[in-house]
Amino acid sequence: MSKTEVEKNEEGVFNSWLAQADHLVEEWQKEPLSDAQPPSESDVPVVPEPPTQPPRAPIYFERNIEVWRQL
Repeated sequence: MSKTEVEKNEEGVFNSWLAQADHLVEEWQKEPLSDAQPPSESDVPVVPEPPTQPPRAPIYFERNIEVWRQL
């Protein structure tokens, strides 16, 4: 492969990874906080679950392809 082909391949993989990471964060933000129904009088009280941890979004320097290439 030529240098140009390698760089284009790296850029393609990097952009794919970045889009996937951004998509995961966006989907997590759209999720409702709780799907629990309010308990009726005959139901046993339900203890709400703690919120799930958000997926880790790429930090500023990880969004730079030159830094990504060094990793």
